[in-house]
Amino acid sequence: MLAGSMVSNVMRVWRFVDSLVCDETHLTRHALHRAPTKWSSSGGDALAQSSFIASGGADGVVKVWLSPDPSRVNSWECVSTLDHGSFQGRVKAPSVENEEEDIPQIYALEFIEHWQGLSSKDADPNVKNSFLLTSSDDYVHLWDMNVRQDDESSSEISFSEVFSIRFTPFGNIGNGVAVCTVTSAGLKVPQEEPPSNAAHDGGGVFGGERNPDNIVYVFDASYCPGNGLLGVALSDGTLRLVNGRGVCVSVLSLPGCNSNLTSFSWDSTGSRLASCVATGLLILWNVNNEDENGRTVVSCAAVLEGGKNAILV
Repeated sequence: MLAGSMVSNVMRVWRFVDSLVCDETHLTRHALHRAPTKWSSSGGDALAQSSFIASGGADGVVKVWLSPDPSRVNSWECVSTLDHGSFQGRVKAPSVENEEEDIPQIYALEFIEHWQGLSSKDADPNVKNSFLLTSSDDYVHLWDMNVRQDDESSSEISFSEVFSIRFTPFGNIGNGVAVCTVTSAGLKVPQEEPPSNAAHDGGGVFGGERNPDNIVYVFDASYCPGNGLLGVALSDGTLRLVNGRGVCVSVLSLPGCNSNLTSFSWDSTGSRLASCVATGLLILWNVNNEDENGRTVVSCAAVLEGGKNAILV
């Protein structure tokens, strides 16, 4: 099975038979950026044996779809919706007449099987922090899935906020990373004065007239179970590594690289990652999660330019 978002604003689920695509299921028609999957497991109750797809994009809405049997055509049902424009202060009024509202867009979306760092559950190895990760503009959000079984054939699924993380220029306190909440259901986080988006000597922002508020946008985010770190690629050209408690442990940036990051990817061990820059560079990094002082140390391994020339650092 394969799920994918498309430029035509349609998400399709593809079945493969003898290595050939044989069918597709149209699920939604809002502009899509991401469509991660969580396929069924072999054991557990009926819900555990179901498959999930999340879809999210330019309208700030994340939809979660469920299918008890993905091999059947038209078996997917939307079971939950997260409208990121409805959160506290997430939609900005138009600044000029006839301009549309500035709705937060979704560029990061991922099912996480076991988020490490929340001690209340980590003490029991049989209990996992299985979350849905979403983003909206300069925020990353973690959501816990709540299931209410009405009867044997009907389930109601909702999502409650665990906590959110806001990103600002990395010259701010905490390397510009702050744990917060955008709903009333999140963890009790001390409410502090929101950090400024003004650029500091240690970090700038990009976008010019298109970004008058100097927002540091989230363009990609991915959690690595191998090292328990969340990587977030940002519009200011940095990639920030955040631990399970929401603390930024490292800021990755290349001197002279004045452009936003578009995406990145971990290897399976969490000791390497690759980041893509809008200028066409592909940067490879080595990650040492714990040195002798318990710190995360990252070093640049190579810069690949133009898809053919590798400049070793």
